[in-house]
Amino acid sequence: MKLITILAVLFSVSFGNAQNSHTLIGFDHGYNPDTLYMAPADTVHFISQGYHSATEIDSIDWVNNIDNPNGGFDVGFGAPTSDMWFVINTPGKYYYICEPHASMGMKGVIYVAVGNVIPEHYNKALNKVASIGNGLLSVNYKNNSVLNIYDLSGKLISSHELPQNQSEITIQTQVQNGVYIFTLGNESNFHVSNKVYID
Repeated sequence: MKLITILAVLFSVSFGNAQNSHTLIGFDHGYNPDTLYMAPADTVHFISQGYHSATEIDSIDWVNNIDNPNGGFDVGFGAPTSDMWFVINTPGKYYYICEPHASMGMKGVIYVAVGNVIPEHYNKALNKVASIGNGLLSVNYKNNSVLNIYDLSGKLISSHELPQNQSEITIQTQVQNGVYIFTLGNESNFHVSNKVYID
């Protein structure tokens, strides 16, 4: 009986606090998504299309587009490590820039929070893409109007407008089988991204 209780507690701890993975793409002179909502201990994977970094700075330097790393996360071009991922454990608001393009205003924000404080259009539970076979995608979305499909290098493959009177649609893709990155957002901001294998 004691063994069953211990296993039940371990199961609850393991699956009740599951971490999520987020994909951040640096491309042209922007990020996709440019605002990221996540929980503590979630992992952010960075993909650079070109010479870009995601380098944490303070809010004053962020507002003024100044390249002045503060010793926080730093991935991508010119980073001190070859790792292309990072984890943030402490709740808060984190500002970052692309070091080579800070003066051009290439920057983003990460919100790390505990609990249900994620706006609907950033909430991955409400905005997701899944492959349902034969090149078909099931797309769920809330207050988003555009679906973009990228390859793993960050290159835009196709873009699809989402009807605003619906919250779920099926899309036929014209891509080969493989792993792609999907982002949901509007014309000016990318809100949610996830990686999906299309078959």
